[in-house]
Amino acid sequence: MIKHETITKILEHGLSKGADFTEVFVEDSKSSSFNLLDRKIDQIQSSNSFGIGIRLLFGDEAYYGYSSDPDEANLIKLTSNLAESGNSGQSTDPETLENNPFRHSPCCSQS
Repeated sequence: MIKHETITKILEHGLSKGADFTEVFVEDSKSSSFNLLDRKIDQIQSSNSFGIGIRLLFGDEAYYGYSSDPDEANLIKLTSNLAESGNSGQSTDPETLENNPFRHSPCCSQS
């Protein structure tokens, strides 16, 4: 999990870097399931999901980043990187995406 003090530092850091609004999302969930076949356990599954999302708003522009590393220094760095993008106005123009479609290139050849 992430400490309350770390969240406070992230929020304050984002605002101190010029963001109009800073938001932190934390997900830490666990799930388990059991599948039965003919009243016998057939399969057991368990999963763990953890991540931290940070969103900074600059006017009507939103900048979002995420990490699965709860280290405070790395989260502050992530917040700084988002703020740097927000302050420089770096956003992806939808037209740019349309003009440069993603092209899949296979990584491995099959014999």
